[in-house]
Amino acid sequence: MKTAKIFFLFISLAMSFVDAATVKCPVSPNAFEPVVTSQVSFDKKTNLYTYKYSIKNLGSSKVPIFAFYVQTIIKTESQKSPKYWLSDGLQNDWIKGSMNWSGRYIDPGQTLSGFELQSKYPPGITKYAMLGSSDDDPTVVMEADADEAVVPVCPGFYLEGSSAKSPVPNGVTIGPVPPSRIIARIRIKRMNDKKYQGYHDEEASLKISPLDTGLIQVVLLGDKDLDVTKISVDTLRFGQGEAKPVKTSVVDHIKEDGDAEMNEHLKKNKFKNLLMEFNLKDVNVLCDVDRALFLTGKYETKDLFGAVKIKHVLCDKKTFSKEEKLIKKDGTYKIKD
Repeated sequence: MKTAKIFFLFISLAMSFVDAATVKCPVSPNAFEPVVTSQVSFDKKTNLYTYKYSIKNLGSSKVPIFAFYVQTIIKTESQKSPKYWLSDGLQNDWIKGSMNWSGRYIDPGQTLSGFELQSKYPPGITKYAMLGSSDDDPTVVMEADADEAVVPVCPGFYLEGSSAKSPVPNGVTIGPVPPSRIIARIRIKRMNDKKYQGYHDEEASLKISPLDTGLIQVVLLGDKDLDVTKISVDTLRFGQGEAKPVKTSVVDHIKEDGDAEMNEHLKKNKFKNLLMEFNLKDVNVLCDVDRALFLTGKYETKDLFGAVKIKHVLCDKKTFSKEEKLIKKDGTYKIKD
């Protein structure tokens, strides 16, 4: 999407939506495969942490990347940009409290380094987002010989009326963690699976479709800094849909069948854990968008934050069908912001 917001204004026109099957849809601006790598160093003289990021747009991507956001909550001490890229500092456009960069395209198959932040706060997991650019947006199409404006509903284009709260590709990386935030270690699995998926895994193995139903189990591992009994359970939210847990319980031990290394680690954990169940429909995983799922809530006076990688699902006619139905019912004409 070339602009953050695109508004369509129609004057004295009869307006209607048309199905994507009757109009040639452009490639979704979210149809890219990014790999984000991070490095962190600490300078004892300045007492500052330096965070460096590199973005690889895989050759399988269909569109270039032109913007990058890292959630820092508050403004960092300094920020550097790659050549031909600029920063607007701390923004709330796509991710609340994020440092951002935008500039020359990172085309499919290319890698770009030089994204850098300096902060006095130590590292932990945080959220990133990116924007891609399609050749065209599904803007107004004027039918020949008719005063009728039509808007195609195309897979991957989250128009106003869709269920998306933040319809831009997101994932998890490393960034500064201010004192107002506490990081929670979480692991997830479908109810019938034996093995959990966690951020410690190098590659995401759990794939969740927007069409999936049923329950997903999330376990939050307690530690010396996080007593799960002090979490405000009623504030917990998970995923794009900010789903509320349908069930929670405090447990002493978590067993992971098929993961001997993790089992050994869990046996040594003397702290209580919080077990949660969420309805996948409420979690609302988005195609072309979600490469991680995020847990938020309140822990005493701090904001609790946890994340786990998942395999993202590409948008097509089938995986976007839920959004298409929502969009067709809506009467407004603007790109979801």
